Amino acid sequence: MEKIEIDRLSAAGVNEMVSETFRVFPRITLPLSTQLHAKTRGNPLFLRQFIESLHNQGLVFLRLNPSRWDWDLERISNVELPVSVVALLIEEMRTLSSDLIEGLRVVSCLGSTAKKETLDIISSRMDFDFAGALDDLVKKGYLQEVNSSEIRFSHDKVQQSAYETMAVVNQRRLHTRLGLILCDQVSLDDTLLFSAATQINLGGVDTSLDRRKRDEIAALNQKAGHQAKDLSAFDGALRYFQAGILWMPAEERWSTDYAKCLALHVSAVETACLLNNLDVVTKLTGQVVGHAANDEDKIACKSGLQHA
Repeated sequence: MEKIEIDRLSAAGVNEMVSETFRVFPRITLPLSTQLHAKTRGNPLFLRQFIESLHNQGLVFLRLNPSRWDWDLERISNVELPVSVVALLIEEMRTLSSDLIEGLRVVSCLGSTAKKETLDIISSRMDFDFAGALDDLVKKGYLQEVNSSEIRFSHDKVQQSAYETMAVVNQRRLHTRLGLILCDQVSLDDTLLFSAATQINLGGVDTSLDRRKRDEIAALNQKAGHQAKDLSAFDGALRYFQAGILWMPAEERWSTDYAKCLALHVSAVETACLLNNLDVVTKLTGQVVGHAANDEDKIACKSGLQHA
């Protein structure tokens, strides 16, 4: 059996093929062809399969007046990549340059979707051409521009594969690095609060940081917890309050910043009560009772324990 290699089509080649298939002028098919090229990597077989799939989903259809093929470009842009293309992207990931791999790793730490504003901040602190890497990754189909303000992975499995190119210890280090970069910007842009706190917490408590920085991160989590609670995101709020406690050095958290430590415990207990999480309420109330300077400071947590 003879193996036949099929060359990939360029963006112009895809547009020519789509124009001929639908018998529509190339200038009309160009927006559609741009999407198809990005989603199929220019593979002719994948392209044919994908067009057939779009037709079956009613996203490519025959319009009667005037009679010609038409398509729903907005919905097509949100269609997930075919499994065959996802597998190809993952396979080719190992052949990417070190800068592109590092770019994928950074974005994978931020989740399936990332704000361009956040990426711009990170880009200024990277030791490689991060912005250029992002442009190349979009062209290669690993990332997609959702709109003028966001970039997302072309498929969840692509994000997962990019994240898993790092050992767990390196994942944590990168989360910490990104978290510290964003933490420095929160005072200038409050919209970065949740991203900064989440990244720094995913990296885990870094005991190598000085006490001032750890106190700053604890305060960041305290603020994030209150904002999440105001939004009724109680699970997230509890995680932030608990993380804030952990970032304060255990051996001196009650002695060096009693007020903040007490406030974090009380906020965590109140939030755990809302979630009916008796284990957390009991544990944290016990810590407050053991360290509280007076009976008045014990009241909030004890009342929370009674109501949990």
